[in-house]
Amino acid sequence: MEHRPPASGRPSGDAGEGATPRRRKKEVLLTLWPDRTPDPDAPLDRLRPTSVRRRIAPPRRIGSFRILRPLGSGGMSVVYEAYDERLDRTVALKLLRDKGGRRRQARLQREAQALARLCHPNVVEIYEAGMHEGRAYLVMERLPGAPLHRWLAAAPRTVPEIIETFVQAGQGLAAAHAQGLVHRDFKPSNVLVDDDGRVRVFDFGLAAPTGSPSEDSMRTGPHPIASGAQATGTGPHRAASGSHPALANVELQSHEDVWEGVLTRTGAMLGTPAYMSPEQYEGRPASAQSDQFSFCVALWESLYGEHPFVERQQWELLPKHVMEGRLREPPAGNEVPSTLHRVVMRGLSVQPDGRWPSMQALLVALSQALVQRRHVAWFGASVGVVGVATAMTLWLAHEPEGKERCTGGRDKLAEVWDAAHEDRVRQAMLGTGVPYAEDTFRKVEAGLDDYGAQWLEGHHRACEALLAAAAAGGDDEAMDDRMACLERRRRELGSLVEVLMAADAGVVQQATLAVSQLEEIGKCDAREGVSALAPPSDPMLAERIEVHRGTLSRAKALQRSGRYQEGLAVAESVATAADALGYAPLQVEAHLQVGALHRYLGAHEPAERSLERAYFLATELPYDELARQASTMLAYVVASLQGRPEDGEKWLEHARAAAERVGSARARADYLGTQGSVLLAARRPEEALARFEEALPLLEHEWGPRHPEVAADLNNIGLTLLELDRPEAALEAIQRSLAIREAALGPEHPEVGKMLNNQGLVLMRAGRDEEALLSFQRAHTLRRRVLGPDHPDVAKPLANLATLRLQRGEPGLALPLAAEALAIRERSQGPESPEAAHMHLLLGEVHLAQQHHDQAVTSLTRAVLVFESARGAEHVALVEPLLALAEAERQQGQLDAAHRHVERALSLSQTQEAEPWVLASARFALARVRWDRGEHGPARVEAEAAQRIYAGLAEGRRRRVATAIADVETWLAEHGGP
Repeated sequence: MEHRPPASGRPSGDAGEGATPRRRKKEVLLTLWPDRTPDPDAPLDRLRPTSVRRRIAPPRRIGSFRILRPLGSGGMSVVYEAYDERLDRTVALKLLRDKGGRRRQARLQREAQALARLCHPNVVEIYEAGMHEGRAYLVMERLPGAPLHRWLAAAPRTVPEIIETFVQAGQGLAAAHAQGLVHRDFKPSNVLVDDDGRVRVFDFGLAAPTGSPSEDSMRTGPHPIASGAQATGTGPHRAASGSHPALANVELQSHEDVWEGVLTRTGAMLGTPAYMSPEQYEGRPASAQSDQFSFCVALWESLYGEHPFVERQQWELLPKHVMEGRLREPPAGNEVPSTLHRVVMRGLSVQPDGRWPSMQALLVALSQALVQRRHVAWFGASVGVVGVATAMTLWLAHEPEGKERCTGGRDKLAEVWDAAHEDRVRQAMLGTGVPYAEDTFRKVEAGLDDYGAQWLEGHHRACEALLAAAAAGGDDEAMDDRMACLERRRRELGSLVEVLMAADAGVVQQATLAVSQLEEIGKCDAREGVSALAPPSDPMLAERIEVHRGTLSRAKALQRSGRYQEGLAVAESVATAADALGYAPLQVEAHLQVGALHRYLGAHEPAERSLERAYFLATELPYDELARQASTMLAYVVASLQGRPEDGEKWLEHARAAAERVGSARARADYLGTQGSVLLAARRPEEALARFEEALPLLEHEWGPRHPEVAADLNNIGLTLLELDRPEAALEAIQRSLAIREAALGPEHPEVGKMLNNQGLVLMRAGRDEEALLSFQRAHTLRRRVLGPDHPDVAKPLANLATLRLQRGEPGLALPLAAEALAIRERSQGPESPEAAHMHLLLGEVHLAQQHHDQAVTSLTRAVLVFESARGAEHVALVEPLLALAEAERQQGQLDAAHRHVERALSLSQTQEAEPWVLASARFALARVRWDRGEHGPARVEAEAAQRIYAGLAEGRRRRVATAIADVETWLAEHGGP
């Protein structure tokens, strides 16, 4: 892809310990208030200076974490760098100083709970929390880079650089607010900027639910500085003229003396005084507007190099000035645009309702304020609060004549995909050591570059259309919808890139497919990518919903990358929040995503529940596209995955109606493919084939003829043709699918191994044994090299090779193959798994062919027991191992045991779940046992019944069981007498 210079705002690197940081032209105020504030659990008259605080010897290890070195300390806790021996990673571990103080322990637990509810690229990730020798601890990601105040001091920073960095931090706060959380201690030392310019907010130890007073605020009441005998002033905001006595006993400490990575250093005021809002000084409950105030204090300080309310020598006046709203005049000669200054001033309003309606609204206003200066149209994620068309009108008002327009898309795209992101994706993918990682990365890089180029073109088209509409007074809503669709595409791209930048072997395996599944950009032009549902009128609710949708895009990226369990946790958090908000469209989206992830995890019943909820909510709105997706997926889950084709056909009716309402080619193709799967589950392969074939041209038109989605349909066609005993036609479809996957994914990809295995099955059915052997061997070699020797998929071609050798009358060659396949299944999926039971069955059949009856009985008995344990004693899967076991016992002369087992198999094969040919094989097995027991008449009756069942089979099935039919006919000819 094109290599670009680093975007503005990238840090130049963290200064080393003891190094003198490079200063901005205007000196940044490094220490605006002492970070060592009183311990909320200590009585005021017992506060001690920092220098005499009791020192605690660091532990050597805490659970699986080996302590490496201290990173910093505060009044409540110590932070250590630690090594996680289980997951081979370095972490930051915060440990309370002592066992006392239940409120301290509760606060740390609150921090863990708050962070656990967040999943956002601009918020620190929490790993776990626990207790060590009576002291609570919290484990977080070890953050690279520098705190925001050090980043500001390390080099001259332009106004756009500062705004872009603060906007990222604000997105982290907005994500917290969307979860109903308030940080309550936002300040530059609680924001970290890494070497790639990514910003993360941390230290949520003071976080509390929005709108509800905390335990601390209810206990303490107003902050002592703002009340008591020294208080002066009138009205709702009384201010003090002097400092609080408690603060006189606390030794001040510069931020340079400790590592300020993940520490909470607060007193009973629950916040750092330099950044506290008026309501926090009064002891009133903090809200999202309180965080906004703290954010604007820090932003003012960063833009102007000084505090907005007091000079350095006037700290005792800070509470009074804050509560009276006495903002200082900005220094002369500053480079901050007046529009930007007014935005920050509003965020510093004394009354919360005088500030911006939400953090996201503030971020939109900050970005728009730079438009006049930079001539860049900023179109952000918060369309719900400030319309895109409105923003464009503002932009037009200040755009000089003749200036090239609509160039802002490149900057927006660079936030999620540029040369730096590409390099991190490459390092992550190649770092997995997967043999095909380099080839996969090249395909991923090309795919993402192409998608980014399409997005830029789409953004430019939309921007020009917006300009024309704004000039002509056109449809603002339509324009907003179009740009909102593009923003969702950009967010979806960013979520996938984030997952790829942390790739493991499983992500590499799914990466090319994940890129190919990104939603089409062109749909935004036709407004097919947007819901017709109007956003909520409440701007704060609209912004919370947009944040949640961003989180859902990460869940979808995790799903596409094969990280299903992680994606499920993310999606479930959004579903919980959506249910609490009661906003039905978001509930539909979240529960649909939860259902999809349950499906991929094999949790079919939870998948069905979540999908049903999504469907019924969607039909009530109506939300046709998601109703279609939910009902289509439900039909597949209940019919193909749960074996309930009748219920699947009922859901197909809902899916058909929804697809017709949507009316797109993709909707029709999805419906036809699912209908084919349901019909196949209902044993109607001819009808299933017709549906798969009808879907094929629609998919080719929608995705292109060489897309993996087309390959998947061709695979379904091939396997259905094989079911219909049309191996030559099946082979053509399978080989087309193989060619597409090999070209799209690379010759070393596991999906190519899957198709080689399927090709071997078709060749084996066609009687082309030598070609089948080669195909199975290629599949096995590729999968073993790529997936490792113990991956369960390595066992599949081994088992097929053993089966083919057995059919060719080569049990000696089949034996080691079957034994190896069994060993892999037991190691990877467990000795009690159904997969292991299938391998015991195969091994028993090989022993039986070698006339090793004792070994055969042992293996086949084991197969029966494992199937019983895994599937239940009445499952039809027991028929085949019971019949094989009965035959081994018959050949041993154990006729009573053989009779019991064959009678049981016959009973199970008479259920609706069993195929007719299974019943025929059970009757013929009973015939042989009864003949050996001397029951010749009844034996011939059973054999003739088997013959009639075989005669009634469809022609395709008769060809598949031709050998069994011939065995019955030969037996009847040889056993014609009494």
